[in-house]
Amino acid sequence: MKKYLKFFREKKKKRNLVIFISLLFLIFAILFFLCPFLHQLFQLSLIRENLLDGLVGALIGSAVNLILILITLKQLGVISSTSRADFIHRLKNDFFTPQTRKLFILVDLEAIRYVSKNNGEVVYFEVEEEKFKNYPEEIKKEIMEKKFYTQYEIEDILLGPLEDIGLLLENGIIKIDMVYPEFCYYVKRIYENNEIRKYIEDIKKVDGEDIYKYLETLYCRCKEYES
Repeated sequence: MKKYLKFFREKKKKRNLVIFISLLFLIFAILFFLCPFLHQLFQLSLIRENLLDGLVGALIGSAVNLILILITLKQLGVISSTSRADFIHRLKNDFFTPQTRKLFILVDLEAIRYVSKNNGEVVYFEVEEEKFKNYPEEIKKEIMEKKFYTQYEIEDILLGPLEDIGLLLENGIIKIDMVYPEFCYYVKRIYENNEIRKYIEDIKKVDGEDIYKYLETLYCRCKEYES
């Protein structure tokens, strides 16, 4: 999560620098167009024609400045969108690892079972081999490389990264229209899995209701966006 925030801060610094330079240019342009007019205004020999010329010049200058401001704002919007797109791309690359794909297939096929023993002291997930009985041996060998997953693997590989994405979305660093096509199918399948839900409900009893609240937010935002 820290490396994502560092990346976004660097992009924000560049954007702020562009804004600062644009404001300096705007101030200079305003002074450039208005100073001659103000100088003429305080001259006793100012005649009506010069006043009119000054006003026209000032209006033209203001119009030019307005156009420049609009162009700058448009460019900043492009920079911001590009930064978010880069951010999503990095999140996607970090999330979709071979390990994640194998574990997600198990979740998607509802082929893992949540196991809690000794009042929650022993917690793990067991792969249900029966779900793969009709699959070719080559596929079974690849997907069922492991028969058990610890709770820490479930959190580090699946739940934790999605919780981070939910946090970034909640804070406005990324937007739902970018998140939806890349992650929301996986969010829904993981969050709606009965065994995952049992696990989340159990750890909430221990760690509090706020645990994985941003994952829940991400799930709700995805559902709202598609409706």
